[in-house]
Amino acid sequence: KRPKRTGTSGPSYASSVVVGLVIFALLATFSLKGLAEYHVQQGTKNSDDESAIAQFKNAATLDPDYAATSLLIADRMFKNKDHEAAANELRRAIDGGLGVIGTYSALAECEENAGNVQSADKAYKSGLDIFPRSAFLRVRYAKFLSDTNKITASEEQMSIAKSIDSRQAAGWFYL
Repeated sequence: KRPKRTGTSGPSYASSVVVGLVIFALLATFSLKGLAEYHVQQGTKNSDDESAIAQFKNAATLDPDYAATSLLIADRMFKNKDHEAAANELRRAIDGGLGVIGTYSALAECEENAGNVQSADKAYKSGLDIFPRSAFLRVRYAKFLSDTNKITASEEQMSIAKSIDSRQAAGWFYL
């Protein structure tokens, strides 16, 4: 009888290598995500906008799927009246999966504040294509249309908003 060989051959060794590589990949991935979260927490605590933005960008570099970093950057840029840069970050957030009513509204506001009237109009329309029953977004759009002297279109959007929920439409209009 030949003695059993042990060593670096056979199915058990190959399985061990594969399992080891999977564990290594998981550790590396979760370590980067954890480090990204650390940068976000530090940036959130930071009162200096420039330093906070740098930390949020570090987090985005470590975890490119962390779309909330774009919202955090946009918030700081908006506070500093850098509306065009804030709009770019909001677009990134939307592309990263955070395309909610509030994000489209904020994007439209940033575009409007930056003087990009056509881009603001496009942001409202994009949001309404996805959320056609949002009284809030329709009222915001109606006010925008009124401010840009598109009175008939504004009245139409207010009418739609009222037909969705008249109390909400009135409430959002007076805020």
